Amino acid sequence: MSPKQKKLLEREIAESELAKRDWEELGIGDANPLTLRIPQLKEAEANVNAANANLERAKLNLERTIVTLPFEGIIKKKNYRYWSICWSWKYISFCFFN
Repeated sequence: MSPKQKKLLEREIAESELAKRDWEELGIGDANPLTLRIPQLKEAEANVNAANANLERAKLNLERTIVTLPFEGIIKKKNYRYWSICWSWKYISFCFFN
């Protein structure tokens, strides 16, 4: 979960609690879900759940990743970057990872 999504969820929880308190102070009766910001709160929770699912999928994809090259060579160093240079005796290749 990104810090932005976490902050948005925390904000919606606070806004929902504040709306509920304000409505109870009025004492008019039962509030509808829009007044209590229930849809906004559920949307923020859904966004956080989606972000967590995307993170888990990315971790699984990383575990399944196998890098192969069309030539023999020696891996001198492993870097976790978007690109890397792979050396062979005759070739210089740039390996791009998405």
